[in-house]
Amino acid sequence: MIFETQNKEFDKKFGIKKITKFQSHKEVDLFVKKLISIDFEFESRYKSEYELLKGFDRAFWLRHYAKHENEIYLPLNYHIDEESGKIDSDCPFLDPSKTGSILFDKKQ
Repeated sequence: MIFETQNKEFDKKFGIKKITKFQSHKEVDLFVKKLISIDFEFESRYKSEYELLKGFDRAFWLRHYAKHENEIYLPLNYHIDEESGKIDSDCPFLDPSKTGSILFDKKQ
């Protein structure tokens, strides 16, 4: 996935290149965490960039649900508690199955 900006001010503020390539979910998560650490209001000040990155994140989550064993699709610091079965990660956009942005049909 490729994140490309046309905003030189944005690039300078966040110290990024015009084009950033992501090979994994973790790379997207780390990139967004960096942006948020530089500007806590990143989500509201740069809505278009935020939404594009969130779209990348959701694509990786969907791939993770389909191929959960593939490391490329795992979010940052993903782990499952063996006893409770609780899944946790440091994804800045959170797990979409928990936020309700992706719903799964429960088969009976």
